[in-house]
Parts: sequence; C-alpha cells; structure tokens
Amino acid sequence: MEDIKTNQKMITFRVHSHPYFQKNHFWFVLVYIVLLLLGALYFWLKQYTGIMVILAIGIIVYFYSTLPPQELTCSISPEGIKIGEKMYRFLLFKHFWSVETPSYLLLYLERVEKLKTFICLLIPKNQPFLPIKKILLTYLPEKDTKQESFPDKLLRILKF
Repeated sequence: MEDIKTNQKMITFRVHSHPYFQKNHFWFVLVYIVLLLLGALYFWLKQYTGIMVILAIGIIVYFYSTLPPQELTCSISPEGIKIGEKMYRFLLFKHFWSVETPSYLLLYLERVEKLKTFICLLIPKNQPFLPIKKILLTYLPEKDTKQESFPDKLLRILKF
C-alpha cells in the first residue's frame, strides 16, 4: 500500500500515534533511581500518599516507555482532518506549522480555543510532506514562527 494518496481536494497519509525511542537498561535504571530517591524522600517526610503516587508513576513510565507507536491513517479533505476515526473540522483550527526533528516531521494544528492547545501529527521522515502542506494550505494559513512545543521537546530530550 502506498504511504500517501492524493487528488486535487483530498490527501491520505500515515502518521504515528507517538514518538518511540529505543531505550537501553541505563535509561530505565536512571529513571527508577530518581523515582526511588523521591519515594525515599516521601517516606522520610511520612507522606505515604506521595509514595503511592511515585509507585503509580513508575508503573505508568514503564508501560508507556515500552509501548510501540500505532500507525494511523490521516486524511485531509474539504470536510476537515480525519485522524484515525476522529474527524476535526477546519473551523476548530487557527493555523498550522511544521518542525523537523531527527526522527519525524511534526505537524502542529493550533486550535481556536482560548487555551493554546494543539494537535501534533508525527509524520515519518521517509514520507513526502510537500503534497500534505499544499492541500493543507488551501484550508488553513501557515504560522510564521515554527518551533517545537516545550512538552514535545522535553519528551524527545528525555527519550520518552
């Protein structure tokens, strides 16, 4: 199957649900040492609820860090942007921008809401972006300043 299908008014392509970084044993040891130190601090302060929170964080970190990304089908059409089974109308977005990282091209779609929320699509590097950008420009303006969001940058640096 082709990675990208396009015609004049619609384009379909594949995206990843989240970034995935291969982690070695050192990464896990370092994370769990930090969590163990935090747990010891909570124990010393007699904050037993904090210990339970640290334990829950440890479990979540383990499962999320080993979860491989899903491949989702994304399509842009006159109706809006469909990611997997969820449809987003263009009137929900102000504009879009893209940022290149070593592993992916990140496509951000900023929402109109007062809180500056956005949707981020991870487009694999081997997939051409120009056809996606051309069709997206017919529906949304492109933002001038292009930078990766702070949470995405932090998660990439931590290889999470």
